Amino acid sequence: MKLSRFLALITTVLWVLVFIGTLAIIITNTKQYLTDQMKSHSQDSATFLGLSLTASVQAKDDVLMSRMVDAVFDSGYYRQIIVRGVDGAVLVDRTQGDEVKDVPDWFVATLPLDTPEGQAFVTDGWQQVATINIASHPGHAYREFWRVTTQAFWLMLTISLFSLAFMLLTLRFALAPLQDMVALANDIAQRRFNTLKKMPWAIELRQVAQAMNSMSPRIGQMLEEQSELAENLRKKAYEDEVTGLQNRRNFVERLSHLARAPEELSGGVIALIHINGFSEYNTKQGRKAADALLTACTRSLHKVSAQQEGSLLARTSGSEFAILAEGVDPAEADAFGQTIINALTPVMAEYFDEASPLRVSVGLARLDKKQNAGAWLSAADSAMRVAQNKDGHAWHSDSGEARETIARGEDQWRDLIADALNRGNILLHFQPVKAVAGGAIIHYEALARVTNTDGSLMPARLFLPTIKKSGLTELLDKQTVAKVLALQKSNDPRAQHPIAINLSAASMSNPSFIEWLREQFAASPRLAANFSIELSEQDLLAHADALETALPQITAIGLKIGIDRFGHTAEALKIMRRLQIAYIKIDGSYIRQIHENKDNQFIVQALVGIAHGLGTKVIAEYVEAAEEVRVLEEMNIDGAQGYLIGKPE
Repeated sequence: MKLSRFLALITTVLWVLVFIGTLAIIITNTKQYLTDQMKSHSQDSATFLGLSLTASVQAKDDVLMSRMVDAVFDSGYYRQIIVRGVDGAVLVDRTQGDEVKDVPDWFVATLPLDTPEGQAFVTDGWQQVATINIASHPGHAYREFWRVTTQAFWLMLTISLFSLAFMLLTLRFALAPLQDMVALANDIAQRRFNTLKKMPWAIELRQVAQAMNSMSPRIGQMLEEQSELAENLRKKAYEDEVTGLQNRRNFVERLSHLARAPEELSGGVIALIHINGFSEYNTKQGRKAADALLTACTRSLHKVSAQQEGSLLARTSGSEFAILAEGVDPAEADAFGQTIINALTPVMAEYFDEASPLRVSVGLARLDKKQNAGAWLSAADSAMRVAQNKDGHAWHSDSGEARETIARGEDQWRDLIADALNRGNILLHFQPVKAVAGGAIIHYEALARVTNTDGSLMPARLFLPTIKKSGLTELLDKQTVAKVLALQKSNDPRAQHPIAINLSAASMSNPSFIEWLREQFAASPRLAANFSIELSEQDLLAHADALETALPQITAIGLKIGIDRFGHTAEALKIMRRLQIAYIKIDGSYIRQIHENKDNQFIVQALVGIAHGLGTKVIAEYVEAAEEVRVLEEMNIDGAQGYLIGKPE
């Protein structure tokens, strides 16, 4: 219950109790007063009549005695007058009914008045000769009682209503700033560090508002400082100082992680780019000119890399760059090599020096899942050596095994996959995510697999690139959501836990897809609370503008948002601060052998601090060793996922 409503309710109840209590006191005191008045009136009348009847009693004049009693009784103020002799015989008896006029019967029945009797003795000298008993009639007392009670009721009611209304308006005015304070608290929880413009007039609330105004920017600054610290640590460990690109260490770690993460690798190529003559150019022209050359090469290679989804550009040595391009089909490696040559040729011409000519050599190797990262680099390096033996700017690709897609043809694969999706030939594998402390299941991640007509699984390296190129991503995403919803409605034990699925940023940026999601969960809003959607950090950055609009709409449905492969860019941290992200999954390249890598421990610890400060949970991906779990628990990471935790089934 809202504080304003609670206080209003309490105030109203107290006011009603005060009203009832005050009215009860007035009624009780008035009733007692009137009873005392009737008793006094009866007794005084009995005494007076006793003195008056002395002569008539002595003379035994019954007629005179009756006339004197009638004179008193006919005033109408008495209910009964009885005169008895010493022997108890009734000499005079005058009685009238208890009927009360001008007063409601319910009032008389609810609040009865006692009518006490007055008694006096008629004496002859020292001898008692008669007794007089007089009872006042309650009619006059009831009318006065009714008048006082009604006047008190309406007066008290009027005063109470006006005072209650005034108190409630005062409370509403005094507590109105609480709404602004609640909104500010919600803004802080949602990573918007605003301040209150209008301060409350109540001293206590003003002090709270001032504290919140002071706290909000400080929290924002603290998170900004933590983000900068994490980014500086990452740059120091993994970035080249001259070009700002990833260094060889980071490139090799990412490559090694991909080689051991079949779920993430869908194919692609590696390109090693060597600037021949760079050493001589550096010696002759100086470091400043050499750095300018490297910066120009970086700009050109950035343009090439940006055109490929899932690419990573790095400077691996003084005169060598590398591009990991997951989005490049090995069949297109030759064209990719020529694209690199075309991008760098103008740079070589701009920095041409006849005494130290510059020449570009590019070696390309395809990412074969059967090989490891060392084999990939070795193949690319061998291809680069071949290119170096050619004249001018040259490229060469390794003679690896041709892709299965070449044998079948792109069109045939596209038709085959489209038919499988239209038929709903999707199989879900589930991998658990468990709490680092305690081992309880946090959720299951559902991994979509496309099956052939014979029920066999299509290799991810085949169907994922084809789906993206053919525009079938949204169809796959819808089929996956439908499959998970069907599972959640079943008796499958996994349906008792939240389920997360990976969806493409392209689908999530599409308003029609969001509307479709809304329709799916409109009939099952309870399921939305147990449903999470994940997208990669790379996808998040590639569609940042569209997703900043789309993700709030998705969370409004009740779905949770998670980011996987997280931790390689400062931009992702900034976006996470602006959006309601339920959890992040730290990229496996930071987690593998983390117990032996102090730099990775520092970076992950910083990310954990930032995420927890934003109310976001942290999950470690690709956990495969007990020593890694021990370190993760020490760093207060919430959950873990990997083959050690549980394999996809």
